[in-house]
Amino acid sequence: MAVREVHEFAKKIVREKRRELKEKASLESVDMLSRFLSSGHSDEDFVTDIVISFIVAGKDSTSAALTWFFWLLWKNPHVEKEIVKEIMEKSEAPVYDEVKDMVYTHAALCESMRLYPPVPLDTKETVEDDVLPDGTPMKKGMMITYHV
Repeated sequence: MAVREVHEFAKKIVREKRRELKEKASLESVDMLSRFLSSGHSDEDFVTDIVISFIVAGKDSTSAALTWFFWLLWKNPHVEKEIVKEIMEKSEAPVYDEVKDMVYTHAALCESMRLYPPVPLDTKETVEDDVLPDGTPMKKGMMITYHV
């Protein structure tokens, strides 16, 4: 039952975004889903699966990012004060246009993620022989890890 609810929620997101794209030929802010749909991907099930992947994939990194962000706010009350001030200048339920203008809050979040990346390292495996830009040969099946 929970899987069905998540799937229906994702389908609703895709349908609403499609409707929004039809109503407005060019959106002021083009999000990733808008770009994806505008690039010709029309199979609703495929796009729904992509949305679900983003929802599931983002939960751990989002919680890690917010944990460090709130810890840094606790350690830096002057920053917290500025963010609260910026929030109080917005309406009770800010819309996207108001939130995107929250420059101080955005900068604080970016700095938090610079100091404590939600995904501090990432590992990839080569699917075929390749060469890195610096000339290092990579054989099929080799693993490489980069540190953000």
